[in-house]
Amino acid sequence: MPPLRARPGGVTLLTNHFVIVFNTLYQKNVRVVSPETYRCLRRYPWPGNIRELKNVIQRAVLMANNDELTLDLIPERIRQALDFSTAEISTQPLIRPGMTLEAVEKEYIAMTLAGTQGNKKEAAVRLGISRRALYNKLTKHGLL
Repeated sequence: MPPLRARPGGVTLLTNHFVIVFNTLYQKNVRVVSPETYRCLRRYPWPGNIRELKNVIQRAVLMANNDELTLDLIPERIRQALDFSTAEISTQPLIRPGMTLEAVEKEYIAMTLAGTQGNKKEAAVRLGISRRALYNKLTKHGLL
């Protein structure tokens, strides 16, 4: 199984799962994870893999005072992963039901590029397309 950093979509799914688990365990009522928090979690390379993500979410749920898991509940080392490209990321939508296929494609390509630290060759491999096809999609979506 590939590491968590190679599966940015997996971070969102696991975050949602761990929020539910720790809500039940600690009798909390966290219902929403802020978009900024999701972006930050997806940008972090997760050297500790799933165990590290689990511990971060556990701590955040325990510290939450309301029904939203916000960026201030995430450790500073993880928030720093968001700092170098906050302007770029904040304009990108999250993948969610109801989005057009084109918008989902754009976001997924951007997430994959973030996961490869901008390495287009590696991003193309992870996306299962040629580099030429990736460049065409980057141009089409205004990501180049």
